[in-house]
Amino acid sequence: LESQITTFVNPERQQALIGLLLPKPLPLIISVIFAASPFLEMRGPGVNYPVPMQKEYQTRMSANQRVQRTIAALPSVPENAVIVAAWKLPQIRHELRLQGKYDRKMWIYLVRDEDELNRYLAERRPIFFLRKIDSYEDAIYGIDLKAQCALPYPYETE
Repeated sequence: LESQITTFVNPERQQALIGLLLPKPLPLIISVIFAASPFLEMRGPGVNYPVPMQKEYQTRMSANQRVQRTIAALPSVPENAVIVAAWKLPQIRHELRLQGKYDRKMWIYLVRDEDELNRYLAERRPIFFLRKIDSYEDAIYGIDLKAQCALPYPYETE
């Protein structure tokens, strides 16, 4: 019984069965379509999917340009500032290391609670937040950064 099950589940035999069930050129055609799909745009009535590889590239380049603008605006931010960066923080830190730029500004993911926020305010540290981070902070921890005197990061106001 075990040898029958092994024979039935044998991948080589399954591949042979698929080859027998499908017309001869069809597996090749399907393989070519799957291999080319990341580079093709699909359009039809009510369907418009951009080229996945191109869309991914554009998204990454756009994110990289935002990081470069963030880093370029660093001189306009006070040295003792706290910058709330959330999901953008890893990419910014990585780019700062690549460029060899080390500054005394405090980059944080989010302000965890009112005590942390009050500590920064008591230390007279200006608080900045990157685009969309204020609403994310409010949704996650219920802290309204704008109401607590935090400022949009300088490149946002250009």
